[in-house]
Amino acid sequence: MAYGKIVATYQAATPVYLGNERPETPATRLREASFKGVLRFWWRALFWQAFWERAGSDEEQALKLLRQAEGELFGAASDKGASTGRQALFRLRSHVEHKGREKDNPSGIGWNYLLGQGLGGRTPAFHAGAIFRVELLLKPGLTAAQEGQLLKALVALGLFGGIGARSRRGVGSLCIHALTAESVKLPDHAVPSDARQLAETCKWLGLPATCPQPPYSAFSQDARVWAQKLSSPIKTGIEKFGYAFQQYRSYHTETGNPNFPEDHHEMLKAVRGTPPAKAPKRAIFGMPHNYFFKSEYDKLCRQFRRNGMREKEARRKAASYAKASLNFPNGDDRRASPFFIHGHIFPIRNETAIIQTLLPAPFPSNVVKVRTKRLGKSDDVPFDSSGWIHITNFSDGLKGNIQLFEQ
Repeated sequence: MAYGKIVATYQAATPVYLGNERPETPATRLREASFKGVLRFWWRALFWQAFWERAGSDEEQALKLLRQAEGELFGAASDKGASTGRQALFRLRSHVEHKGREKDNPSGIGWNYLLGQGLGGRTPAFHAGAIFRVELLLKPGLTAAQEGQLLKALVALGLFGGIGARSRRGVGSLCIHALTAESVKLPDHAVPSDARQLAETCKWLGLPATCPQPPYSAFSQDARVWAQKLSSPIKTGIEKFGYAFQQYRSYHTETGNPNFPEDHHEMLKAVRGTPPAKAPKRAIFGMPHNYFFKSEYDKLCRQFRRNGMREKEARRKAASYAKASLNFPNGDDRRASPFFIHGHIFPIRNETAIIQTLLPAPFPSNVVKVRTKRLGKSDDVPFDSSGWIHITNFSDGLKGNIQLFEQ
């Protein structure tokens, strides 16, 4: 039996790629489990500081308190067969009120860069402009403090995040447009109606945080949030932003000045069989971090053909020799990006913006291993896992970008 209700309405600023029971087919509805998962993420991101303070700055104890509170609020599975599982303190229902407009989907070099490999040719589950209505039916036992946490997590999701594939790169951006709670009167700026209210909303969310860097992606004294107000529709803004992001991270820019020359040189050395002296700085944007050298590929193709190899086989072999990949010593090659991109459409005024969030957290290791065909797997290569400046330099340098709060 529920005794209260929270209703949140979101608009998709960009296409949403959600899988069905068969991942290769697009979803026909917003699955409650998917939404609940991203809501958990933003709840953890917002409230790490509260548990860290409650634990007297003891990180291990703070993690225990957070896991306990998360299990009480969102539910928890049984531990190793014991009857310790519990249900969430709310039931979640979702409704798709409008599936979006296919013709409004972004396109171009910048959009394709943010979209990444693997989604090309796939049909999004919901197109840009889709409207979702999410209801949280609150159960007896939920406290006023817990309800307040849910309300703030719903807003954080709708300002900084999204759902589905590539949601950290602006794909599947969900914009909070309305929020109501039967037992709580929310401030006017809880859902910002324009870019000017963003700073007030951040303050209501408890930002900026003042705690040290946490053990997972969450707001801390090192976190940053920027907003770039757009004078164009969101699809145009996303395309321009993605292109600027590609230019910043690429070896060559339009001006011919490389931003990360050492990354290029060290990985090219590895492709040619010489162990690199250090790992690419750009790996701070997330792992896996892979390289493919077109110039090396073309040279090897010619060489293999001269040696009598057939065209198809020459291309296949050249491609295997022209690439490099990074992973951590324990074999794990994944570390989600600490940099979140969110396309936002504000309600009422219909203003648009791109909100960027940096949530620094420790990488698994300060060394990586580089793998190439000629080199095999290298010994440990030093990696600067605290090089957040390579991310902040990008957002600080964007025209029209402003930090929403000072640390």
